[in-house]
Amino acid sequence: MRGAATIERFRKKRPASGRDTITQRTVGHSIHILAAGGAAPDLLVDLLVVLTMAGLVALVMRRLRVAVVPAYLIAGMIAGPGALKLVSSTESMEGLARLAIVLLLFGIGLQLHLSALKSALGRFVIAGVGSTLGSTALLWPVGIAFGLSAPSALAVAMALSLSSTAVVLQLLSGRREMNRRHGRLSFAILVIQDLIVLGMLAAIPAISAWANASLPTPMDSPPDIGAFALDSLKRAGGLALIVVIAKWAVPRVLAEATKGQGADVLLVLTTAIAIGAAAATQGLGFSPELGAFLAGFTLASTPMKHQISGQIGPLRDLFVAVFFTAVGMRLAPATLIELWIPISIGLTVMILVKTVSIGAWNWAVGAGGAASTLVALTLAQAGEFGLLMLASIDREGMLSRDEFDTLVAIVVLSLILTPTLASLGRLLAPLMRNAPLPPWIQGVIADAPGYGDFAKDERYVVLAGYGPVGRTIAEALEAASVRYTIIEMNPRTVRDLQEKGISAVYGDASNPEVLDSAGIMGADALVLTIPDEEASLRACETARRVAPDAFIAARTTLASRGDLATTLGADHVTVDELATAEKMRDMVMQRLRERRATERRAEKSKSESHTS
Repeated sequence: MRGAATIERFRKKRPASGRDTITQRTVGHSIHILAAGGAAPDLLVDLLVVLTMAGLVALVMRRLRVAVVPAYLIAGMIAGPGALKLVSSTESMEGLARLAIVLLLFGIGLQLHLSALKSALGRFVIAGVGSTLGSTALLWPVGIAFGLSAPSALAVAMALSLSSTAVVLQLLSGRREMNRRHGRLSFAILVIQDLIVLGMLAAIPAISAWANASLPTPMDSPPDIGAFALDSLKRAGGLALIVVIAKWAVPRVLAEATKGQGADVLLVLTTAIAIGAAAATQGLGFSPELGAFLAGFTLASTPMKHQISGQIGPLRDLFVAVFFTAVGMRLAPATLIELWIPISIGLTVMILVKTVSIGAWNWAVGAGGAASTLVALTLAQAGEFGLLMLASIDREGMLSRDEFDTLVAIVVLSLILTPTLASLGRLLAPLMRNAPLPPWIQGVIADAPGYGDFAKDERYVVLAGYGPVGRTIAEALEAASVRYTIIEMNPRTVRDLQEKGISAVYGDASNPEVLDSAGIMGADALVLTIPDEEASLRACETARRVAPDAFIAARTTLASRGDLATTLGADHVTVDELATAEKMRDMVMQRLRERRATERRAEKSKSESHTS
């Protein structure tokens, strides 16, 4: 009974005003700023506090090998009204936090490399969909047992079934495990989840209507089925129109933006497209996150995706820090202490349920015992999409304050525990290596080649720039049977190369996203032939940071810039003025030698004629 009383206490509902949408509160806050005049500096101070706390806590957490997302959440908890009260009003951050959500979803949509799933696609889809739905089905009754209503428990189970794309990919990349068996499986499941979340976000309003529905009485008028069907048709048509515009019109506009020398217009238009798509879907009655994700997902098939992702990345990361810090402000240390029992139980149950579900489905598709164990524990946490889902559920008024705080705490703690869970998976995986495969599987999923695989003895070069120098080097690589990828800022050149079957990526070689998409992590050499010295120097610095073992060859115009390129990471630098001087010297000296030889032969012939 004591446990039941504790759970019942979590059902306290917040006032009706707490259910106002973020948009309403943000608009009201903006009106207050315009009316008061003096409130604007408070926003600047709050933003300064948020960014400072987020940066400092992230630095400390990095020493402890904690990912930045949970670090931002902890920073918000420390700076929020429940602890140091450094921020005057959490509402001042909500507008920026909403923009962060839009950019985060847009960026994740851009980064969906579906070509990575071509190998064993059916098994990947089964593992991703099965484990996500399995986790949802198992967590739903758990939520009901904790006192949630059936609709609220279903929405929460959906939110907690999603793993963290940002934290897991950062962890796997840092440990260079993306191309290993469990890394490919983890990536595939995360991609499937990122697609499933579209349906989950779209389902939140319907679940909210279920939660708030009352039983009809005989006096109630029957629902207008025709009006409902017409409204649904209009919404679906509007969503289809957004997809068509994003698929056909937007790439042509962005292609026009790439024709100039600067990249400013491309960044401005891309940001406008992300925000416009979010506003459009919100106007249709869907979530703005859905529109941003769809815009990014449709642009992921364009040649500009790598450049766009790299350009919008710093802006997205900045606002993401604001978003997760703002979410962390909803937590109070006192609340965590007060609710530590349900938080601990909920965290333990969630990790166990997701570990069993993900591990079982991976084993069922033939991943093997070791890989299934690694993947299950690596993805056992909740993620950033879960936080977005919880925020949407909270806005719909389906959670009390204590319930929301408990769930956010579970997500935060699971993110912090991710490296520990992954390490535990590496310890347990050898014990599961000899586990038998299911009888319906003939081979292991990893037997099929995954994305990024290539022969260990195959040489690979990234060639930045396809001008006269780049073409000459490409011809030499072709003649030597060396595999290569070209990075080029001219979209027409990229399209022509791709039509010829040559691997080419559009973008700036100084953009880390572009270098990564070109395969810099697996390259033996990076050859920078681009005439833009500043871009070449930035590319040297970036490439050396992301690929410490790669050989980097660059070209500069002046000898002084060559020294700087060497300092920034280039192993070999060709200086145009020195190369020209050496070429001219060799040609002049060769001409002088030939002329002198001709004169000597003439003199010798003349001498011989006189003698005869």
